[in-house]
Amino acid sequence: MKIYSRYKPGPKDGMTFTEESLTHQEFYEDTKTENIINKYVRIGANPYLPAAVGEFLDTTTISDFQTNMERFRAVSEYFESLPSDIRLQFRNDPKFFAQFASNPENKNALEELGLIPESKELKDINPTPQDAPAFNGGVNSDEAPASQDVSNSDNG
Repeated sequence: MKIYSRYKPGPKDGMTFTEESLTHQEFYEDTKTENIINKYVRIGANPYLPAAVGEFLDTTTISDFQTNMERFRAVSEYFESLPSDIRLQFRNDPKFFAQFASNPENKNALEELGLIPESKELKDINPTPQDAPAFNGGVNSDEAPASQDVSNSDNG
């Protein structure tokens, strides 16, 4: 009788596979770490990542970061103040609500939900051109123009 211990382990049974291997041996050289590193050193980039394509955008119409964060916070707060059944229609995600509310085609749906006043009320509260305050755009002015709400209620 043999006694085995931690310092004198017994024989290992191991595993024997009888089925055909699904491993493709023709890719062995391509998957060796040394070959991948040598290829990286040779060409100066990771050969397994797609080449980055340049993207040129017109960013002149994008507001600054702080303004966008304030808009995001305002939309999120407004969305969280809505009843839960309305939030559920937008998967409880302010992004989907903002996309829906930004589309002028959804104006009637927003009116039905009670999120915006009906069209006839909008005409009553909009100032006429004679009543609208004059705005000189801050040109040749020592003071900054007063902050005004320039949201267009016709767009929904």
